[in-house]
Amino acid sequence: MTTAPFSLSANQEALSANVWSAMGARVFVTDYIGLGTPGVHTYVNRLEEAHAVLDAARAANALGGSGPTTPLALWGYSQGGGAAAAAAELQSSYAPELNVKGTWAGGPPADLLTVLGQIDGNLIGGAIGFAINGFVAGHPELQKPLHERITPEGQAMLNTLSTECIGDVIANQPFLRTSTYTNDHKSLLDNLRDIPEAAPVFDAQRLGTLTPSSPVLVTSGRNDDTVPYEQARQLATDWCDRGAQVTFRTNDLPPIAPGTTIPNHFGPELIDGYDTNGAVSYIVDRLNDTPIAEGCRVN
Repeated sequence: MTTAPFSLSANQEALSANVWSAMGARVFVTDYIGLGTPGVHTYVNRLEEAHAVLDAARAANALGGSGPTTPLALWGYSQGGGAAAAAAELQSSYAPELNVKGTWAGGPPADLLTVLGQIDGNLIGGAIGFAINGFVAGHPELQKPLHERITPEGQAMLNTLSTECIGDVIANQPFLRTSTYTNDHKSLLDNLRDIPEAAPVFDAQRLGTLTPSSPVLVTSGRNDDTVPYEQARQLATDWCDRGAQVTFRTNDLPPIAPGTTIPNHFGPELIDGYDTNGAVSYIVDRLNDTPIAEGCRVN
């Protein structure tokens, strides 16, 4: 929690960090660009997040006094799941010296425009502003066409969201609908689809266009109301088609208060991550070099 300006950021990684630390692992938690470090928060930017994760792994090895051959696992859910997925598929080209044994990518936003459409109007709809701010900062050619499509109140809202985190969005802008802030009262997603300059920017964020060189577990809730199930499953399928070693598991938690994010998006995180034979067990097996069948298992 900070006071200048006031902001609430839940330590969402505390559980996983404590679980792994208790098992004797050395844990690093990635700090992405922005929100306390210079620059705009590069939320769900495929390259920036992957580089942040892999650079953090390099730093952890250096600070821990171990070399790059140290067995390494990548772990993430939601935004972190996308970052872990991006790191897994970029590791062989960006950080080939790292000894990545396996990855859990839970609830990953693999197809960003699909995700933006899903969260518009739900509890954390304001997270759309996180993504837009980051991409406009990185691609100034988007600023003019976007500015022409949003109201002054919309621009003020983007300015506000540039310093907020998920806890702030839930407290201050719950269930935000972007159509409230566009001149034509269509969603921001519909407007983005009409901006030619936006297409290559968002296409470049798509996960699944490269091949992870180590095994990956992808999980998603069939009734996830925040990060859509089908695009996560498609990520696993795309990787499988490229010859990667992928396991995809479906969480069948039934719908609970749709649109409120916490039950059906974060509920599967706890179940798929920490249940018997969940992601913890999967990663432990990878670190222990437990044999895993070649190919893919997509259910």
